[in-house]
Amino acid sequence: MELAQFDDNLALLFLDEHRLEFAKQRNLQALNLLAELAMPAYSEALKSGSPTIAQKALGNLLRVLPELSDQDRSRLRKSHDALQNQLQKRRPGH
Repeated sequence: MELAQFDDNLALLFLDEHRLEFAKQRNLQALNLLAELAMPAYSEALKSGSPTIAQKALGNLLRVLPELSDQDRSRLRKSHDALQNQLQKRRPGH
């Protein structure tokens, strides 16, 4: 988490210095790291038996996906879809 904050702060510094490409790179690194850190939390929410929390967590991941690199977006989208399928299977009537 601290590394993500550092990357974000560095992105802001680069932005202040009008070094936009470096700012974009650091910002994406921060977002990628936060998304990776969040994935276990989504999985744990699902395992804990709280479908409401799991669904909210998966929704939050969907909001972050457009900001990620194509490679990370693809990888995390697959994880999202797998967790969404698990969540649907746990709902009554499935």
